[in-house]
Amino acid sequence: MTIGCRWAWGLLAGAIALTVTGCTTVMSGAAVRDPGVTPGAVDPALLNAANYPTHARPPLGAAGDSTIGALVEARRMADYMTGPWEVDPALLTPILFGEAPAATPLMSDGTGLILSRGSSQAEALGRLGLINGYVTGREVTGQRLLTNAVLRFADPAAAAAAAAELIHANPRPDFLPPAAPPVPCPIPGHPDAQGASQTIDAADHQRWTTVQAFTPHGPFVLFQQADLIGSVDDAARLVGKTLDLQGPLIDTFVPTDLTQFAALPRDPSGMLAMALPPPGDTDAVATNMTVGPRGMLNLLSNPTKTGKVYADAGVDASVQAAGWLHRARDAAGAAALLADDVKSLREDGSVADAVPNLAGSACQKSTDKYSGDSAFTCVAARGRYEFSVYGHVLKDVQQQAAAQYLILAAA
Repeated sequence: MTIGCRWAWGLLAGAIALTVTGCTTVMSGAAVRDPGVTPGAVDPALLNAANYPTHARPPLGAAGDSTIGALVEARRMADYMTGPWEVDPALLTPILFGEAPAATPLMSDGTGLILSRGSSQAEALGRLGLINGYVTGREVTGQRLLTNAVLRFADPAAAAAAAAELIHANPRPDFLPPAAPPVPCPIPGHPDAQGASQTIDAADHQRWTTVQAFTPHGPFVLFQQADLIGSVDDAARLVGKTLDLQGPLIDTFVPTDLTQFAALPRDPSGMLAMALPPPGDTDAVATNMTVGPRGMLNLLSNPTKTGKVYADAGVDASVQAAGWLHRARDAAGAAALLADDVKSLREDGSVADAVPNLAGSACQKSTDKYSGDSAFTCVAARGRYEFSVYGHVLKDVQQQAAAQYLILAAA
């Protein structure tokens, strides 16, 4: 689902699937407008948040244990990833990693998100001490795909050993018929990269070429996979150009000492406390997430077009809780984000009723083309913050939006 040009990735499927409680509260009587509120302005007394919280959460504190800390650290890496569109501007369509389109943090048990489940390669990555990482991927449908990941290990020696073993492991699931084994493949400009190529005849009679590369880089392994209809040289060049950009970029990332993961703050921007909290598991990969402006590009449906809107608005942080909350430079920047979202909502789906008594808000109805299920998105802004919320029931989503506005108004 798009949120303007943004995608409510990861959290949306789980959040919508949970039983909603916001619309179950019955309110007696009628709200009366505060006579002291300027005409045309939002009157908080008229907003119906049902039983959703309307005040910020207490400070979220530290991660508290190394597992949650590893997830927080993986999310930090998003701001240091090279996006496939930076390598080839045509690479914009998201690749799916599990239930997360386009990009996701990686944990030690997430090897099947980037390597074929059931393959010797995925088994090896899980066994070789992967700590965490981040992956981003895009494609030109039917032509080429590019996956780019940064994988962290305990130290440079462990990373080097992992790269050496991974390139020799079978990338195909063991239950599939055997194919011609991968052939060693040099990566242009990167003699330290361990590369291999493989050619496969697809069911549509197209011949696809795959080039994988594992490059030890300090405590990291830089992993790329290019799949395309073309030559090995074409795929190797795509991988090489990715490494040209990713190596220097990850060098600017200061990794947290492994012993300090538990001390990492859950809410480094302070914005998560002001976001409508997610239902259910608040430690899930897709909830209570903070990303900076570059990291957010990985989660945009069109990072080149919408990325400019973000930059012009001065967005310095975004968080995902029950929905998305973005912090712009000022109220004018938030208004620009909202205008872009409203425009996209009107282009992408059926317009639904706006949030009652919330000026400037907009809502959209969309229908899943496979299941036929309906979903709703509502967007609004308050001060320098712009936000979006989602759900299956319009009234509930409107109540979520009202609650998010009231939280920001009270902060």
